[in-house]
Amino acid sequence: MHLRGFIMAYCRWSTDDFQCDLYVYEDCAGGWTIHIAGRRTVYSEKLPPPIELTQETALEYFHRHQKIMQMHGSAKMVEIDLPYVGETILVDSLQELLATLIQLKEIGYIFPDSVIKEVEGEIAEL
Repeated sequence: MHLRGFIMAYCRWSTDDFQCDLYVYEDCAGGWTIHIAGRRTVYSEKLPPPIELTQETALEYFHRHQKIMQMHGSAKMVEIDLPYVGETILVDSLQELLATLIQLKEIGYIFPDSVIKEVEGEIAEL
């Protein structure tokens, strides 16, 4: 059973510490929407390692988040030089969504690999 009804988006520009070039979601008007960023965040220092949020790691997770927000405040925004920059793509099926995401990944857009895996999982459930 997938959780699509409970998840607002597959990914957002803020996903992965602002390291996502796409905002992808199932559209309430039908189909799926992919917004493609025109710029991306570039930090001046390496990001701290991710921390899984649990009861035991909550304070450490919070401190990491504070660090990321501090880093984000001084990060540079650079123009993305790829096809489709700044565009919105509308697709009618999960299969079309998957094909589009794979194409965007192959030409250099940055977004979590888990997005493709999630869409593949939803297709398998059909």
